[in-house]
Amino acid sequence: MEDARDEAHAALAKAREELREAHGFGQRFEEMLGDIRSELATMAREAAQTHQRVNQNLGLTQRTLDKLRLRHRITTALQQWKQRWMGTAAPPRAPLVDRALGTPGSPRNTHWLVLGVVPLDDSGGAQRCAQIARALAREGARVTYVGRFPKSESRELPARVEPEGLEVLAWDRAALRAWLSGRDERITVLVETPEPETIALVREARAVGARVLYDKVDHWEECPWAPWFTPAYEEELVSLSDDVVASARLLAEGLERTGREVHLLPNAYDPAMFGPEAAGELPADLATGEVTLVYAGALWGEWFDWDLVREVGRRFPDWAINLIGDEPAERPPGVPPNVHFLGLKPQGALPAYYAAATACLIPFVESALVDAVSPLKVYEYLAMGRLVVATPMRELAALPGVVTVRSAADIASAIEGERTKPIDRAGVDDFLRDHTWQARARALRALTAEPTVSIVVLCFNNEDVIGRCVDSLVEAGSAGCQEIIVVDNGSTDGSIALLEERAASGKITLLRNDTNGCSSGRNLGVGAARGEMLVFLDSDQWVTEENWLAPAVDLIARDGSVGAVAWNAGWFRPGSAGGTIVDDLPHRGMTGPFVGETYRFDVAYLATSGWVMPRAVWAKIDGFDEAYDPTCFEDTDLSFQVKRAGYRLAYCPSLGVDHRPHATTGALREYDALYARNERYFLDKWSAHPDYFFDVPEDA
Repeated sequence: MEDARDEAHAALAKAREELREAHGFGQRFEEMLGDIRSELATMAREAAQTHQRVNQNLGLTQRTLDKLRLRHRITTALQQWKQRWMGTAAPPRAPLVDRALGTPGSPRNTHWLVLGVVPLDDSGGAQRCAQIARALAREGARVTYVGRFPKSESRELPARVEPEGLEVLAWDRAALRAWLSGRDERITVLVETPEPETIALVREARAVGARVLYDKVDHWEECPWAPWFTPAYEEELVSLSDDVVASARLLAEGLERTGREVHLLPNAYDPAMFGPEAAGELPADLATGEVTLVYAGALWGEWFDWDLVREVGRRFPDWAINLIGDEPAERPPGVPPNVHFLGLKPQGALPAYYAAATACLIPFVESALVDAVSPLKVYEYLAMGRLVVATPMRELAALPGVVTVRSAADIASAIEGERTKPIDRAGVDDFLRDHTWQARARALRALTAEPTVSIVVLCFNNEDVIGRCVDSLVEAGSAGCQEIIVVDNGSTDGSIALLEERAASGKITLLRNDTNGCSSGRNLGVGAARGEMLVFLDSDQWVTEENWLAPAVDLIARDGSVGAVAWNAGWFRPGSAGGTIVDDLPHRGMTGPFVGETYRFDVAYLATSGWVMPRAVWAKIDGFDEAYDPTCFEDTDLSFQVKRAGYRLAYCPSLGVDHRPHATTGALREYDALYARNERYFLDKWSAHPDYFFDVPEDA
């Protein structure tokens, strides 16, 4: 009897416990329903606001996905509720396939293509462009050197050992075009020759995203040995160049008249080759006298002052004048016997000749051509501790250790003065410290350290937002490194007047698209863009800080596997072209394992509302598919093109931009039909790549 009673009590207790559990479940279920009611009420308010904005606009434009967001969020909320409370399994998620080109994390190297006038070993390898190429290689850069014209020297000099990272190619435009198209690096072209074939190659380099620097090394207008030059060619090359450099002040002043900023980089010397410790033994063929003079350089051309050389030789027969360089085919008449022609010498042999000299010569005829010369040899002479006697030259004025002369008597006076009062060696050393080829290479690398950026913004009846967008870009942009291109897609409101005002002030480039199309408009903008980096921004976005692009630019520079970075991204529901976007997720998707991170690489596609990519990657894809015009799926399609080219996508919410949702898609019925049409086209186009379609990863 007692056993039966105990069993009854136990059963009753168990029933009470089950009742309490059921009651608790009911309470939780009511709380869940309350949450759903609250969310649905919020969504209803958002729907009413969205509908009101839609009715204010009649055209179709780039605000493509905003109209589906409400519908998607409701569907997602109901699916999540069903999975959580009804026990149904979540749909399968396709795995993310890493299609990175190379190893993620490897840097995107800068590769210098140096297009010199002559081959690397011309003049014993001493000419400016060859010296800069070597210095860049010693700084750790990869360098390819190409000489446009063949050597004209009488004999071959011994080959020198070139630094690691420097390669030499022959001029072959077809081969160089293939070389450019095959690079997956940041290409910087340093070019000396304003002539048609070089300009054509520069255009091809720009098309694949190269940065171009024009280095003006001679007053080409006065050079009889440059029959290929015309002012029109130089104007064209300057217009194609991102940066303009000159070796002398007169050259810089001429280029500045084009309205361009010009960076003055005079010639220099190599301290590893020239210095007191490099003197070596007295050369056997050096002629010595009471005074021993040495000149090294070109001995041909109207600029060489043979009259002065003859005068010195005749007035001072006990002096020895040594001329190092390719001897003229015919010796000038009347040259006295104490003028000695030593022929070409390797650059490495020159220090011994300079060290043995009483003084070193620079005997040039005064002219516009000579005024535009930065004599490379003056730095080498000074580095060897020699007095330099030079005819009047603008670039040598006030240089320590250099005495200007016009006659043999002036030279004698300068030498006697140096004997009684030696040159200020400490002052010369201070001067030379800033005039090495390594210093020139570092200056060029600093000049090109930040990539040039082209920002393309579309506008279609966006009078209320486009001004804020453009003005924020102007305020944040860095001069010389950024251009803003606004493409108007046929606005009929006050947008055009506002944009024309900004364009007239030089703040933007304004282009007109014949049709209202996101793809065609952006392609038009890219066609006019000059930057190494392409940025696509929506008109209802604005920049919030000066270095707003830094997270994207930094990632692209240090990880060559990344083809595009964007502020917006999304995923796909199985069997659909729609799905979750980052705005649907808490903290825009940067929760869980992504807390504290700057990037996510597990996104299925990026959106063009804050999209950054190298021009070099753009050159490897087809561009925006204009079949999607006027809008819908064009940025998703571009994302897939980047993947197909072998690159990864990176979502970066840390870009310094903000967004004001701005409905411009017109009537919802028209938008739905457009969306359905483009969805079918998109799914069919990319049906061979099912691995590109995947949902939000489980841990997102």
